[in-house]
Amino acid sequence: MNPDPKHGKVPQVGPDVAEYIDRFLEAKTAANTRRAYRCALLEFLDGARGMEDLVKVQPDEIVAHRNNLRAAGAEPTTVNARLCAIRGFFRSLKARGIVQNNPAEAELVPGYRVTDVSKANGLTPEELRALLATCDDSLMGLRDRAILHVGVIEGLRRSEISALNLDSIQKDGEHRILVLRDTKGGHMAKIKLDARVYDAIQDYLAARGGQLNPRDPIFVSCSRNGSRARRLSAESVNDIIQRHAAHAGLGKIITAHSMRHTNATLSIDAGAPVQKVQRQLRHKDPKTTMRYYRNMDDLRKAGSDYVRW
Repeated sequence: MNPDPKHGKVPQVGPDVAEYIDRFLEAKTAANTRRAYRCALLEFLDGARGMEDLVKVQPDEIVAHRNNLRAAGAEPTTVNARLCAIRGFFRSLKARGIVQNNPAEAELVPGYRVTDVSKANGLTPEELRALLATCDDSLMGLRDRAILHVGVIEGLRRSEISALNLDSIQKDGEHRILVLRDTKGGHMAKIKLDARVYDAIQDYLAARGGQLNPRDPIFVSCSRNGSRARRLSAESVNDIIQRHAAHAGLGKIITAHSMRHTNATLSIDAGAPVQKVQRQLRHKDPKTTMRYYRNMDDLRKAGSDYVRW
């Protein structure tokens, strides 16, 4: 259940529980983590009024919640992330002396085992060309082409694409860079800006015209309604990529996250060291980078391809 009213019923918790949640989230440095954890906690604690309700929580309730999430179609990684929020919340309550034991400890409520291969779909070079070919030379087409370049070549997340401002493009010595102020880890990041990406963005901005300020968003709505010129949301970035994938007739589910998978696959295929790709995508663990790569690599080089007689 999402605490955003537009998604349906809003979870309700008592003021004391809300205060405990706020205290727990204050320690998290990343805004995205705080948002995701708040959703997970409100979802689980819906109806909890005070400390007495928190003390009563038992491992069996959390196990049932985990199983319900999975039965509702949530991916194992999503369920594990929500368990992590619940586990951390009760760990903080235990540290404060509010509860004696953590009912969400991994030994009591284990998460799901995650496969080494990601389910997200990356693009082959042929598919990527087909996707880019759906972008015409209209203002919207130039914008969408620039978004695809940023996603594939720079490997940005959809939230990071949404957050880009004009002053995100800077010079560092002889190189142009992108300054990412709103990353998943909550830390500012700087990555090299590829000339192809820079040119695609400049083509779009030239067509957009008008007097632009450094703090203005790069990617804005082209709609003719009241949202025109407003910053594209992360959801809108995803919708744009899905729309072009459908127009290209790719025949598989493509999302904004698929652009990061494509970045990893094409980079490693071209000979880039995994460590460089890991740094580009800002993964803490190189295993995550390899999960992005393996799903396509296994299809290209399946064991059956070596069977000859």
